[in-house]
Amino acid sequence: MAKPDAPTNVVAKGNKGTASVTWTQGYNGGSALTGQTVVVYNGAGTRIGTVAASATATSVNVRLQRGSYSFG
Repeated sequence: MAKPDAPTNVVAKGNKGTASVTWTQGYNGGSALTGQTVVVYNGAGTRIGTVAASATATSVNVRLQRGSYSFG
């Protein structure tokens, strides 16, 4: 079985201490996904946390403190 493809169309929208992160799932590699993880990075590119998502999820809400972030 092949590795699953990375999600596409990843978008994060911030609003007063939270970010809504949405995506389109990539090809699953021929196997059912068992879960997903959204990785949160601060503005310096340091990994600061993760958020678990179900296998079928296409969005999560992330609580944040003031600052700049990226998601992977």
